[in-house]
Amino acid sequence: MDCLRDHKQGRRKCDLVQLPNTTKEFMCTECKNQFIKKGESSDFDGVWILLIVCLLFFVFLLSGCSKQSKLLLIRIADSSASALNDPQQLKASKDTCFGLADASKTGDKQALIEVSQEVIATDPAMIKDSNDSYSLCHQKTESKGQGTYVCPALDLALEMSDRHPETPIIVLQIQANEGEEFCPDTLKNLANKVSSRQGKLLIIGSTNDGNTGFNTNLWSSLKDLPNTQFCNQNIRSCVKESIQQIRSK
Repeated sequence: MDCLRDHKQGRRKCDLVQLPNTTKEFMCTECKNQFIKKGESSDFDGVWILLIVCLLFFVFLLSGCSKQSKLLLIRIADSSASALNDPQQLKASKDTCFGLADASKTGDKQALIEVSQEVIATDPAMIKDSNDSYSLCHQKTESKGQGTYVCPALDLALEMSDRHPETPIIVLQIQANEGEEFCPDTLKNLANKVSSRQGKLLIIGSTNDGNTGFNTNLWSSLKDLPNTQFCNQNIRSCVKESIQQIRSK
């Protein structure tokens, strides 16, 4: 069907034409082809837009999955003479250190607080390479004297976590609190602070058979608190898996 034309301007009239004696409507061939091409182009553009949106959404999901939260890893270790002369304590200390190294990532921060008569600590430092964490585990710990004054170390760990924005994971590994009274309020305050930051407090129980009261105090004070975990068996795996769980949240 030929297209009707405007006699004054000579242009096609792309209007629907109703044929006489019928309810059917037709459009001329040229106009029909023109509109079909436009429709196809519009649909094609819509497909491209949909593909681009899906691609951007996929990239967003991948970036979200690959993002890993940075952690502040603080280890409180007993460096008293009695702890360093206990083979079980030494092995547990090594397992704890290697568990931390296994789970640490570049960009995390780590700090060591050594406890004896005095508190000796390294300020949290950025982990630039996985070897940084493992090299710390191979260092030989020297005795810092008799007695274990753990309460100041708990206060220091709390202060460190307040100064750094990373999610805190604090590992407490003390053989006994020799020479001081047990400080349950300080310990609970630290545990609650860590929990409020979506971190975790890991307790590596004492191996000192003659000081079972210390383990009992730890358990009684912390057993009902959230984000607090006791690792007394398969210590390396326990520490590693606990850290990985926090990182994946």
